[in-house]
Amino acid sequence: MKICLVGKYPPIQGGVSARTYSYAHALARKGHQVHVVTNAKEVRPPYRMLMRDEDWARCDADYGEGYVRVHWSEAKKAHWHIPMGDAFVTKLASIGAEVCEEFRIEVVFSYYWQPYAVAGHMIAEMAGLPHVIRNAGSDAGRLWLQEQFSPLFTHILKKADYLLAGGKVARKLEKLGIDPVRLRLDPEFVISEELFSPDGPELDVAAICAAAQADPEYRPLQWGTYRSEFRYIGVYGKLGEKKGTPALLEAMARLVKTNPKLGLLVLGHGHPKADMSFAEAATALGLQDHVVQLPFLPNWRVPEFIRRCDAVCALEQDFPIVFHSPVVAREVLSCGSMLIGSTEMLGKLPNPERLAHGYNCFGVNDVNDIDELSQAIETALLAARTRPEIGLRGREAVIESQKTMRYPERTEQTLALAISQDRPGGRRVQVTNPSLKDMVAKAGGISPALLQDVTRLDQCLDVARAEAAGSTDPGKATEALFRMADDAWIDFPQNLDDLVPVALSRYAVEQFEHDINQLLPCLSGAPIPANVTRNKTWAIFVPDLAGTGVRTIVIDATTAALLEAIDGQKSVRSVTQILRAGHGAELGAETRIKQSIEQFFRAGIIGLESSQNIYESLG
Repeated sequence: MKICLVGKYPPIQGGVSARTYSYAHALARKGHQVHVVTNAKEVRPPYRMLMRDEDWARCDADYGEGYVRVHWSEAKKAHWHIPMGDAFVTKLASIGAEVCEEFRIEVVFSYYWQPYAVAGHMIAEMAGLPHVIRNAGSDAGRLWLQEQFSPLFTHILKKADYLLAGGKVARKLEKLGIDPVRLRLDPEFVISEELFSPDGPELDVAAICAAAQADPEYRPLQWGTYRSEFRYIGVYGKLGEKKGTPALLEAMARLVKTNPKLGLLVLGHGHPKADMSFAEAATALGLQDHVVQLPFLPNWRVPEFIRRCDAVCALEQDFPIVFHSPVVAREVLSCGSMLIGSTEMLGKLPNPERLAHGYNCFGVNDVNDIDELSQAIETALLAARTRPEIGLRGREAVIESQKTMRYPERTEQTLALAISQDRPGGRRVQVTNPSLKDMVAKAGGISPALLQDVTRLDQCLDVARAEAAGSTDPGKATEALFRMADDAWIDFPQNLDDLVPVALSRYAVEQFEHDINQLLPCLSGAPIPANVTRNKTWAIFVPDLAGTGVRTIVIDATTAALLEAIDGQKSVRSVTQILRAGHGAELGAETRIKQSIEQFFRAGIIGLESSQNIYESLG
């Protein structure tokens, strides 16, 4: 495909710019020709990244038949007009129209509504091409609410061929009257596990400080003196109250009193006034010798920053844009680093139930509780020195959650579908998976016993989906995150025998007369097999905490008995003894039981409490 991608791009800082870059290069790697139209070179500090020559070279790229070419707008005095302002929409639309004609573009893809989807709409209209729009969180959560923006945004959205959106935004668009056929659920974004990995160089902080000080534009953005002998807590991205910045400074001021060689390494900025208040607040708290602030760097250099830090914070709390889905926490985890995250931030990750405080990250329920935040930082620093496997478990959680993500294939398919339509107002086909009930009606010849299992499977999934849709309750997220006993991480898993498994309240176990493994492919549209094995199986239905779906885990009789034996009072040692007595002492049974318990803990199905806490709760 020949694609015109209109959007943010480096050197613009931020998550949307990083994602647009990733979209462009991921599609090019799959053999497509991607032409990026952007005003990114016109961005000024503090929102401009500090780019080296080798960073600029990464903007364009060749991948065999596929490639990325960037077409930049320029700031010229001739563009000045009254009232004063830059004509970004005009420039982007004009550049895009020329790109479409010169390179025979087939589809326009806009990411971020203002000003890119506005310009993309004009480009598509001038060139007579299909238009696909991807929203960002602030589009739907803030800009769309502005009365002088909303009418135009609504018009453009209704005219687009397809809209890529997450579930919440998609529901809002559908209520607006947009045809559901044109809504494509595509919230998926994959962190590069090769780039964001534990292996690789650490950021040369001293060199970055020197480069910033040598450039008059970036000199005001570099603050503080770097000390190589310090241990550093890191934070990156935009700064502000909703990002937990004031609370983090207060916690650091408390910690440096007993840890004089502890520092805060900051890769980020807020609004210019916020930057001034950040420096003033740090100085007022006596942190002027413990804080180093750097200009924004390209997203491909962020892993270097993460590796330099002993632990990294992601403390977003009470963020006003509910559609916001930052990737900071996933990036830190993917690097195998110690993550200190707010429950709000961790709850926005894919499969958040895979995260557990003390097992693969460290959570903070209330960022503004300085006692809690200080304790979490101190604990993470201790873990960084003594239990680095905690960070590596975090990386495993990210890799596991990304296995089923079809990135960028889902976007690729939507762009191809837009190209294939007859225009204008051509035929659009909605691709949906039939329900099991519909498939049973078509299959015919199914035994009553199998029909009963299929019907019950469908019912179980309906109930679990309803539970998932309402599972964004903060209480459930907190229960899942803090499911490991305090300080149990210090000796885990050697102390597993003495911990008490406790069933969390979100899942259900059902027994079936047939092998459910043979029916699960039907959920993706495969036909019901002619002969399904008559074999008792059990299935666990786990609603996703993020409200995006349901996981179905098929288990055997021994594992079902294990879940039944977990009553919140018996230790792992006791549960193991009971199961061995009831199911035989076959070779390796004890190891297998403990592995199953840890597996269910990792999956967010059970918690692990200390026996002392259990006894206290019982009176």
